[in-house]
Amino acid sequence: VASGDFNGDGYADVLTGAPYMDRTLVGEYLYYPAFEVGQLELIFGGDSLPGSILALDQSPSLLNTGEIAQIVGPASSYASGPIPTGGRFGWAVGASDLNADGRDDILASAPFLSIESRRDPGQVSILYGSPALEGASIDLFVDQPDIRLDGRGILFEDPQTSEFLGKAFAGGGDMNRDGFPEVFTSIPFSDNPDFSERRYHKAGEIIGLFGEGSETVATKVLFTRSGNAPATNFGPAVRCSIDFVDGSNTSRTEVSLTRETMKGIEGNFVSWQVQTDRQDYTQATVRFRYLPHEVDSVAEGELRLAFSTDGESFGDIPGQTIDFSRNEITASVGDINGTFKIGSSGVEVTATPTLPPETTPTQDPNATSTPFPADMNLDGRVDAEDLMIFLEDWMKEETSEGGQK
Repeated sequence: VASGDFNGDGYADVLTGAPYMDRTLVGEYLYYPAFEVGQLELIFGGDSLPGSILALDQSPSLLNTGEIAQIVGPASSYASGPIPTGGRFGWAVGASDLNADGRDDILASAPFLSIESRRDPGQVSILYGSPALEGASIDLFVDQPDIRLDGRGILFEDPQTSEFLGKAFAGGGDMNRDGFPEVFTSIPFSDNPDFSERRYHKAGEIIGLFGEGSETVATKVLFTRSGNAPATNFGPAVRCSIDFVDGSNTSRTEVSLTRETMKGIEGNFVSWQVQTDRQDYTQATVRFRYLPHEVDSVAEGELRLAFSTDGESFGDIPGQTIDFSRNEITASVGDINGTFKIGSSGVEVTATPTLPPETTPTQDPNATSTPFPADMNLDGRVDAEDLMIFLEDWMKEETSEGGQK
């Protein structure tokens, strides 16, 4: 199972695989079965989804209403016989915006698929997210995905090993900091071609697919705490996208602004500071989007978006729009160097996108101290490396102040 916004409507969708699904193939003169082909069910999120029961055995009606999409996996054959066999498509599924268009892309594997004379090399299919997916029925036996990765496999004369490309997915992060996310998949039974001794067989490999796009995006987006924002384990809450316009092109930088509480904008006061090195723009459109439950108790007239250059004196942004059907508030500004504040009933949520001349992040002076390590190396996650940096800095401070460790 994977979750992402595949159609770009602001609601999270659910992608699930049914790898053991059989199907019937139509030949030139007859019908014949193909076993364990597998298929994907994509269920689209929306206001009417909570509490709904979707009977997937009634898929034609759900496809007609655009509530789901179905993607049937490929089938192939190898040298031992003419009957196509399935590769258990949907064994692993994932979501990642590889082309940076603001919509998550579908990742799915058929690790047991045989291709021509190669037994079980496996195959990975990637389909770009699009509003056209709503109600779509895609058959990868005849249709081609946007990206397809075929395992190298081995010749069928040596049937003792198979590669199983796509046994698992991992990714979604920007490992090389080029503004585009990456995804990785495994080949657990891959042989290392540099060694011939048996003990190196099935050494395994990991394949990385690096995202890219045609638009210019910010090459770096960094986050630091501001106000009383928790240092770690924020949890999901607010999503913000910034569309930069440089006079001819528009590019988007997506940032996840998250906090510990799930109470929505009427919860505890929290602020964020976002730093990006993007400077070549003439206008920026800032869009804040919330989970549906976060604005259930907020009247439309109570919600406002304000801007401040000094973080103290705020003024409402003229021309802002509020779309309660999408839980979204949008405004355009000529200068993004400041603090955006969303207020309702006297309670505020603040985000501070900053475009400094230098890309080195600075800690907000109002940030509360914490005895716990945050993202010390600014790689977008809190892990053991951050803990080691934190402990080293703490020991240096203890040594300089007390003369001992």
